[in-house]
Amino acid sequence: MKKKKISKLKLHENKTVEQLSDTEIDDVIESLNEEYVTDEEYLVQCIELLRGLTKEELLDLYTNRYIDNIHWLKSYINEEKINPDRTVTREYDDFDIFDFIKPKFKKDKELIIELIIKMFLGKFESVDNRLKKDKKFIGDLLSNESCDFPYFFEFVDQSLKEDIETAKYFLSKNHKCFFLLDDKLKENKEIKEVHEKYKLEQIG
Repeated sequence: MKKKKISKLKLHENKTVEQLSDTEIDDVIESLNEEYVTDEEYLVQCIELLRGLTKEELLDLYTNRYIDNIHWLKSYINEEKINPDRTVTREYDDFDIFDFIKPKFKKDKELIIELIIKMFLGKFESVDNRLKKDKKFIGDLLSNESCDFPYFFEFVDQSLKEDIETAKYFLSKNHKCFFLLDDKLKENKEIKEVHEKYKLEQIG
């Protein structure tokens, strides 16, 4: 599929020459004759670009360099371009790639692992509701080597976070999900002991 041409110059407009890599300098030279694009116009370009990305392109963002456009869009959504002093963390990030890519990808397990757990670009609250109840899939997310603290676990279906046997299974995958279990389970003696057991195993 042919992609809409998108400004490369816009990505680098706030950098000095010394800050540019060789590839970025090539981008600037290539784009010198293009008409100036405002932030608002570039926002539309980036959104159109994301809407057209295939699964293969999303899985290969760092190779095909679309990640640069996504980082610009993320910065714009989080108002960092407007307010450079704003602090953005994984817990407080207004950007969610699932707002912009094809809706069908909210059901794609492979993409969800890549975009949420490995790239930190999406929010679990946006995925298909059936996956929020998928015990095996949630276990796979928890045990993924890229998953440090499982922020996504907040949006796992509440029924799973209230079930003691399911909670023990999740703790066996990543002990840190303990802090996002149902409050009653966090006070449960057996769950506390299981948490400590897996904490020692996983840290050690």
